[in-house]
Amino acid sequence: MIRSMDDPMWADMQIFWYVVILVGALIVAGGGLMSSIETKRSGDRDQAELRGRYEAVQGELKKFEATLDKHTTKVLDAVSAKPDENWRSIQLDNFPSQVADYALVLFRSSGGRIAGKVRLKGSKAETLFSTSANNNIPLAVPNAWDPSTGNYRTPTTLEYVVTTATNPEARLTVLTAGWIDSRGTEPHL
Repeated sequence: MIRSMDDPMWADMQIFWYVVILVGALIVAGGGLMSSIETKRSGDRDQAELRGRYEAVQGELKKFEATLDKHTTKVLDAVSAKPDENWRSIQLDNFPSQVADYALVLFRSSGGRIAGKVRLKGSKAETLFSTSANNNIPLAVPNAWDPSTGNYRTPTTLEYVVTTATNPEARLTVLTAGWIDSRGTEPHL
């Protein structure tokens, strides 16, 4: 038996399906809203955790810099930093050359970025430096071993060459920030 559209039961079924569709749409919309709220909360938690980690690292960096500043000694003060091929020498007086495997060195510029190479006299190991990277975080420059004496070379002389300078008027300052004795217990900052 087929019912006509004029039948009241047909109208009731039509209303029933409209209500089902409406309820389904409301459930989907509510689920989407709850999902976006939870996604935002999760993002906020992740951001708070990252902010906490960042602040912890910044705190440790500030402690390191404070310790570093206490043990930093200026060995070269504001010399011209025009690029050339000539190695320049600096005597490291407060450096225990017999036991130190690495010299910790900082490079600072009066303006712009200065880059170059550095080594300890007698060493073939050349290390690249940049005042943008090594102005607060020291560069570990390997000491020069003298096989004939079975010790590191004495006295210790730092040699450097400037390869680039973004500001032709910039002046370079070189500082020692301690040393690393790998046979000892820890870096001497």
